[in-house]
Amino acid sequence: MLATIVGHNIKSRRLQSQWTIECLAGQCGLDPAHVGRIERGQHNATLTTISRIARVLCCRPHQLFADDNGTDYGIVCLFMMNNFFQPIAQNAIYYFDELSFIVRSKLTIQDVEQGAYAANVEFYVTERESPICPNVVTYGLMAAYVQTHGRNYSMFPDISLHREVVVHLFNQLNRLRPSVLHLEDVVADYIQTL
Repeated sequence: MLATIVGHNIKSRRLQSQWTIECLAGQCGLDPAHVGRIERGQHNATLTTISRIARVLCCRPHQLFADDNGTDYGIVCLFMMNNFFQPIAQNAIYYFDELSFIVRSKLTIQDVEQGAYAANVEFYVTERESPICPNVVTYGLMAAYVQTHGRNYSMFPDISLHREVVVHLFNQLNRLRPSVLHLEDVVADYIQTL
């Protein structure tokens, strides 16, 4: 999850600066327990909080969203391309760092992740005749992620013989809106509970 990556990057930069959590929190005007939860990926912080932490750590907000090698800002670029008009997408990293205070105060780490990977997701209940047993209908699920560069489909056929089971999963997915990275895990967890 993105919150874990952001938390790891904050902790790494804090340790490089040889600061305690209490010192970082004090400089940011935050509670140390709050900063600890963010570092552990247990809190869905707003971009305002992330920007405050980035300023104190002498970095730009987008740098806290980088992957393990610290140079791939793909999730920031995807988020900007999927949610803002094309000229902004050309300079996605710059504009991400310069989002207005009002926008930053409303957006969270999870919003960035969902905006990057599930900008527009549509779920569909599918049905087909069982390939094993003729005249038996099985129900499944299809997810269509609509992004600026096209559609990405995920298929989960033959989840159940009972339509209501798949409809229940469909309703949960519409409520959770998982990113394409987590969809398979969410569906697998649901199937294990059957």
